[in-house]
Amino acid sequence: MISCAHCIGGVAKDRRNLYPAFPYTSYTAMTRQDAVAIKAYLFSLSPVHCTRHAEPLPFPFNQRWTLTFWNWMFLDEHRFRPDPTRSELQNRGPIYRPRSAIAGECHTPRNILMGMSTRKA
Repeated sequence: MISCAHCIGGVAKDRRNLYPAFPYTSYTAMTRQDAVAIKAYLFSLSPVHCTRHAEPLPFPFNQRWTLTFWNWMFLDEHRFRPDPTRSELQNRGPIYRPRSAIAGECHTPRNILMGMSTRKA
């Protein structure tokens, strides 16, 4: 789920844009190794079955094509690349501090378009 290219880029397998309620914008900052480790952990859990409730979204929120522009403004698809002049420990800090789902998604205010206001993190 997390490490697949479809989720990372905000696009489902059927090519529909995903809504950013799934914090794919933050997972792009992780190393592939860490994303695969999280996927392995999630897949090790027992599935929970629940009834899916279809909640139709009102206009204009039901226009998924508009998310193409949202992603253009707020999605940085570049994977984290370690700085060769820093130690392994120093390189791991920037992965999790500003953009991890726990820190960035929950503790960063949103702008009017619901993108993270990283200047106010």
